[in-house]
Amino acid sequence: MRLQTTKPLEILNLLQQHLGVTYQSLKEEDPEWINFQNSITFRSTDPKINASDFIKVPFKEALSLVARRQVFVNKGIAYVPITELYSIASS
Repeated sequence: MRLQTTKPLEILNLLQQHLGVTYQSLKEEDPEWINFQNSITFRSTDPKINASDFIKVPFKEALSLVARRQVFVNKGIAYVPITELYSIASS
């Protein structure tokens, strides 16, 4: 419950500091973003969404999101909206 009210960037920092988990943020110049932008953002209704709003996570670490079809998966990488980071942190 507490994670749902925590800001996504704070969750990312907590995961890095306390668990040693580091997820890579997506960048505008990444080939994945250039080639799959529409697929990665398929659930977003925000027209101003940026690559930095997503992180790359091994799909095995995002199984709950994959099961609910909330993320785009390509070559074993799940592109997770940073707002859904609490789902990964709580699993």
